[in-house]
Amino acid sequence: MPLAVCLLLTILGMSIIVITPTIALTYSGANETLELLTDLARRSYSQQLQAKILDAVAGVYGVANAIARSPTIRTTIDSLDLDQDPVFMTNNRFLYSFFSHTSPYPDMTSSGFAFHDRLTAVLVPNIDQRGLHCEVYPDDGHLCTIWVITDANLVNGTLGIYEPPGLTFPNDAHSVRPSIGGSWDMPVYSPVDMAPDGTPIYLGIVSFIHGWWRDVPLGDDPGTADFLGWLTITQGTNLYTQVLSAVIVPPDTVIAVWDAASGYMIGSNQESMSLHDLQGVPYTVQNLPLDMLSVPTADILGRLSNGSWTDLHGPVSGTFDVESVGKAYVDLWTVSDDHSLNWCVVIVIPVESIKGPLTASRKKVLANTSVVAISTLVVVAALSILVTAPIRKLTIVMEQATDLDFSALANDGYLTVRAPITEIAAMQTVFHEMLLKFAASIKSHKAFMMMNRDPGGRSSAYKSAVAGGKPVIVIRTREDSGGGTDSLA
Repeated sequence: MPLAVCLLLTILGMSIIVITPTIALTYSGANETLELLTDLARRSYSQQLQAKILDAVAGVYGVANAIARSPTIRTTIDSLDLDQDPVFMTNNRFLYSFFSHTSPYPDMTSSGFAFHDRLTAVLVPNIDQRGLHCEVYPDDGHLCTIWVITDANLVNGTLGIYEPPGLTFPNDAHSVRPSIGGSWDMPVYSPVDMAPDGTPIYLGIVSFIHGWWRDVPLGDDPGTADFLGWLTITQGTNLYTQVLSAVIVPPDTVIAVWDAASGYMIGSNQESMSLHDLQGVPYTVQNLPLDMLSVPTADILGRLSNGSWTDLHGPVSGTFDVESVGKAYVDLWTVSDDHSLNWCVVIVIPVESIKGPLTASRKKVLANTSVVAISTLVVVAALSILVTAPIRKLTIVMEQATDLDFSALANDGYLTVRAPITEIAAMQTVFHEMLLKFAASIKSHKAFMMMNRDPGGRSSAYKSAVAGGKPVIVIRTREDSGGGTDSLA
C-alpha cells in the first residue's frame, strides 16, 4: 500500500473516531438545549406575569389600608346609624378624603363606601373618571347617578362636583357577602361616553370590596361589632391590558387574564381586541373571537370536573393545534392571594415563534461543526500529500541514479529544492551529497579508462597486470558507440 494512502487512511480513521462522536454530541446537545431554553422561557413568562399581576393588586390593598386609617373617613363611617340611610354627597370633606387617596394612582378609577343595605353608596371618581352615588328617593325609589369632579381644592380639601343630566339609572347592586380579608368582585363594563357613530364607549372595572365593622381596624376579626357596609376601590381593567402588553414575549403570543368565578375577561395583551360585546356584556375567555385563546381554554375547561374555572387547582401546560398559528404552547394557571383573589391567566405562544430562533441557532452550530469536520479532512489530505510527496520524488531520483541518470543534480533539479519537513530535508541533503560523490567517481573512472585505452581494446594497465601474472577483475563499461571494453578494476 502506498505510504500516502496509508497515512491518509490512518489519519482519516482517527479523525472519524474523534469527529463522529463530536457531531453526534453536538446534535444531541443542541436538541436538549433547545428544549431546555424553551422550558426556561415559558417558566420565565409565567413568573413575570404572576409578579406583575400581584404587584398591580397590591397597590389596591395599600390604598385600602390608607383609606381605613383616614380620620375623616373612619369617623364618618363609624358614626353611621344602621337604621337610617346616610347621605354622603353633602359631606364634601368625606368625599375629598377618598379622592386624595386614589388621585395619585391613575389606574384606580374610584373609591368609596356602600352602606350595609347596598341601597346607599358613593364612589368618588379619580381625575377624568366618573363616580357614582346611589340613594333612596322617597318618590323614585333606589337610584344611582353618575357624577364627575370638576376641580379639587387642596387647601380647603373640597371637590367641585357636577352631575351630567340623563345619567341616572335604577340601583341593581347585587348582594356581596361580608369578608374580613376582602374580596374581588367580577369585572363589569359600564358605558361612560358615546362614540361619534353613537356606539357606547365602555369602561371596564374590577372592584376590591372589604367589609367594614364599627370601630374595628381593617382586617381584624370583628367579633360581634356592627357590620356597617363595604369599603370599595375600583380599578380599570385597562391597567391589566397595559401590564400584559408590557411583558416582552415572542411574536404573535397572546396573553389573557379573567375572573375564575364568573369567567369574565379582565385584560389581554391584544390591545385592539374588545373584551365585551356591543351591549357591554363581558366575554368569557372560551368565547372570545380569537382561536388562540378560545380553542385551548375551551378544551381545558371541558376537562374540569364541574366545568368551572374555580375547579382549576394547579397549572396546566400543553401543546395545542390552533388553526391560525398551527401548534402552540399553552400555559394556564391561577393567581390567588389572601384577599380572595382568584383569577386565571393563560399565555399562548406559537411553537414557531419560540423555537424558530433557537432552531436557527442549532442549525448554525451544526453547520459550524460540519465546516470544522470538512476542514479537518482537507487538512488531513494536505498533510498526507505534504509528507509523502517529497519521499515519492526522492524514490524517483534513486531509481534514476541506478541507471546512472544524475539529472537531479542540475541547478533546477529536485535535490536543489528542500522539503518543508526537517527530517525529509535532511534525507535529501545526505542523498544529494552521496549522489554527488557517486557521480564524481563515475566521471573520474570513465576519464581514467579513456586515457589508458590501446588499439586492441585493452588498457595498458590490463596488459601489465597479465604480464606480471596478477589476477585481474574486469569491469564492462558501456561506451557511447554501443560497444564495450574491459577495464581493470
